[in-house]
Amino acid sequence: MKKLIKRSTLIASISLAFTLLLASCVMDKTFKWEQVKLEQAQMQLKVGETKALVLQGVPQSFTVTYTSNNPKVATCQKENVTAISKGATNINVKVVCPKGYKKELTCHIEVTE
Repeated sequence: MKKLIKRSTLIASISLAFTLLLASCVMDKTFKWEQVKLEQAQMQLKVGETKALVLQGVPQSFTVTYTSNNPKVATCQKENVTAISKGATNINVKVVCPKGYKKELTCHIEVTE
């Protein structure tokens, strides 16, 4: 019985610690990872065109990086995606909180001439 109580206490302590770590990503107690999302999951561009990927729900203290799977088709400078040549690629967006927790999002890009 003592082992069961110790095990239950340990599980409850670990669960509480994990919850506190996630909450400590930001000082704003209303923050939820579910609110972090891209406005568009897909985007169509013409060669030479540039559009911004709109990221929602990210506090200023977070780090955001944008990476193209195929820079020959489309590149990104911060949130701005520029179509280079006809084809398709994905823009991967990594959102990292100050404590190191992260969420990755993807926007599929179709480029036409």
